[in-house]
Amino acid sequence: MNAAILVEKGFTGVMSCIGNLKAEVEEWVPSGYPLVAMMNVEVRKGKNVPVIKKALTDLNGKLFKIF
Repeated sequence: MNAAILVEKGFTGVMSCIGNLKAEVEEWVPSGYPLVAMMNVEVRKGKNVPVIKKALTDLNGKLFKIF
């Protein structure tokens, strides 16, 4: 629903996000996070290209085990 509202309102280049998920549903905070804020420049095939930096999950890490 949040993504549909962002599109309806003309927001582009954003990722649909919901914050405050530990609270009751009525207290959740819908938003859009700009994709450009996640962008990095990497050299690929000899050229600079904008990319969203890869983030790997440590499957043996404490937080993942809690999840």
